[in-house]
Amino acid sequence: MAVLILVQSLLVIRKKAIAGVLYFLAAMAATYGFINSPTLSGYLFTVAKGSSSYPVIKHDDFLLSRTRPIALSPGTVVLITIPDYDDPYAKRIHGIPGDTIKICDTAVYVNGFRYSFHNSWQGKAFARARCPSRHSEFVLGADEYFVLGDAPGHSIDSRHFGTIRKQQIIAQAMYKGGPETGLQSIPLTATFSRPPQLGAKMTEAVTAKPIWLPLH
Repeated sequence: MAVLILVQSLLVIRKKAIAGVLYFLAAMAATYGFINSPTLSGYLFTVAKGSSSYPVIKHDDFLLSRTRPIALSPGTVVLITIPDYDDPYAKRIHGIPGDTIKICDTAVYVNGFRYSFHNSWQGKAFARARCPSRHSEFVLGADEYFVLGDAPGHSIDSRHFGTIRKQQIIAQAMYKGGPETGLQSIPLTATFSRPPQLGAKMTEAVTAKPIWLPLH
């Protein structure tokens, strides 16, 4: 048992060490102007701009992203391309093919639950009383993903430009670092959870036409 614990501890230390080295390379790449270019095969080093995912990702944070493989699952932060925009967006996947999306004003519910950083990614169940005004509800198609910024009030995301397709996802943002973290690398993937008493997936779905928010 002691040997197993030691091996597991060494694996964790090794993983953190590798992440730290990769983050250091990202910082060096940013310092010398190699932003948005792979400095290691299969990885992208970028610098976050804006506050659409604050406080998880802050302005000028370094992001270490992996181009392959990419986990297309809820809670994953991905870099995406949007038509008419030059720089890639860092957004978190909330909905995947087959999921039911309900938009209530600016709030988004996936299969009946809303997930946010401020609620520690624990699902908050939909209540019709909280949705007195306009809303839409639809099911994601075979190659449709719904992405959001972690700061919904400051983010342009799938509520504005609609769902995205797999070909628009160029990388998975694995770690972040910045002035406040030094060389420490912070994992970006979140684990979405639901209250135990509401753990069953809501299966009722409506395929009404989505209502997108304006791009401003």
